[in-house]
Amino acid sequence: MNIKSISKTYFTKQTGNTFSTMKLIKSFLIIILMGNIAFAQNKTVTHDSLLLESKVYLLKSSRLPFTGTAISYNNGQKVIETQYINGKVDGVEILYFNNGNIETESHYTEGKFNGIMKNYYSDGSLKSEEMYKNDYKNGKSTYFFPFNRKEKEGNYEDCIELGIWTFWDENGRKTAEIDYRDGEVVREVKY
Repeated sequence: MNIKSISKTYFTKQTGNTFSTMKLIKSFLIIILMGNIAFAQNKTVTHDSLLLESKVYLLKSSRLPFTGTAISYNNGQKVIETQYINGKVDGVEILYFNNGNIETESHYTEGKFNGIMKNYYSDGSLKSEEMYKNDYKNGKSTYFFPFNRKEKEGNYEDCIELGIWTFWDENGRKTAEIDYRDGEVVREVKY
């Protein structure tokens, strides 16, 4: 049995139609070619390999918009790792302390902060967790003392404090609640 009769038999059984060998071969070649293009673009380089031009990161060697991960090192220690899609920061960007711990983990969509941004102390404990939408703080933000106790928590709308923010001391006792409207304090209660 040859390839033509095998493909004809297979596709007749699967779809009820006959399928020419040429169409089958063309389909496979297109799939392979597209996979190779995608794979070739999804690579890891250093940030020095990129060039920013008109708000788009290009791979210097090809001058094409970069898709993949860029990493920078200082004395062998990873400093920053950034994901890109079509020349825009898209995905996660991680900055590192000299000790290797994560300093900041940010989420991007098409070059803008979108999602949770986490900042850490050098010991690895959480310093803050903020929600972003289109480059602006929007939603709940929580800030912590170095020993994992909350310092303050509240909401932002377009980077402006909104609603009730709660504050705690280093021992975990609530010290104040402040109510914000359009970034202005409208009520403050101290405990």
